Amino acid sequence: LKAQRDQLETQLLVQKQQFEEYVKQNELALAEQEVQIKAQQLTVQMAKVDAGSNSDEYKHAINQENNRMTQVLELQKLGQTPVVVHGGGPQISNALDRAGIVSEFKGGFRVTTKEAVQVVRDVLVNEVNKQLVELLNQTSITAVSLPGDLNGLLTAQHQEVLVDGKLTDLGFVGEVIGVDTDAINEFLTQDLIPVISTAACDKSGQLFNVNADTATSAIAIALKADEMIMLTDVPGVYRNWPDQDSLIEQLTANELEALLPTMQSGMVPKLQACLQASRGGVPTVRVTGDLSKTGTQVVAN
Repeated sequence: LKAQRDQLETQLLVQKQQFEEYVKQNELALAEQEVQIKAQQLTVQMAKVDAGSNSDEYKHAINQENNRMTQVLELQKLGQTPVVVHGGGPQISNALDRAGIVSEFKGGFRVTTKEAVQVVRDVLVNEVNKQLVELLNQTSITAVSLPGDLNGLLTAQHQEVLVDGKLTDLGFVGEVIGVDTDAINEFLTQDLIPVISTAACDKSGQLFNVNADTATSAIAIALKADEMIMLTDVPGVYRNWPDQDSLIEQLTANELEALLPTMQSGMVPKLQACLQASRGGVPTVRVTGDLSKTGTQVVAN
């Protein structure tokens, strides 16, 4: 009996060791997969351009957006996993005009009243997000709509911003303080491209308009993205706009911070977001008008 018991204990010990080794190997495989996903992530900020359907501006905008969708596809083919984040400035302004709500900006940021915040959300989700997803899906990409205010994807809190050196209340404007990275990564592991709109709710359910530039930065930091690309309508950051020869190819975070007071108001939120991303651990941050071109690269100090 003792011999049988010893033999049984030995068998159980071997089985336990085999099971522990199996668990260890699977944990390593999952960890390697997670690292690989995070290393390849790329956060791209873009917004649709709105113009009259028969105008030359409209035709240029459509061509530009189609080119950008193709460039996103090329990034995916290179093994990167893009996450698209967008705002919707022109479309929001047009919708507010139709609703009889005056658009007001302070320091490049939109002032959002209680009446305006739902209009902003509806335009972002039902117009801009839908259009971007449809454009991406016209390529061989499979994109998925992810409204920031649904299911806690983005969590916001009320934000005051610096305008001319003073903290200014912009109404129902928030900043992102939480990102559900698990939800985003779930789509990335299926080779789907998330397209995130940037309205978000706070913990009580209050809806806020969130600046797309700062939201992009928060998402890139949370995802531990390898790169953040800020798409604009100009090739990059200029030291002396509109002097085309003053395009800056590379600058450090400290140099960018020193340059901010000289920038036009429309560029300030974008460059503040780039500064935040660089200091938040995103290794490469670019400002460009074309995904295939470097534009201006912001590097850590």
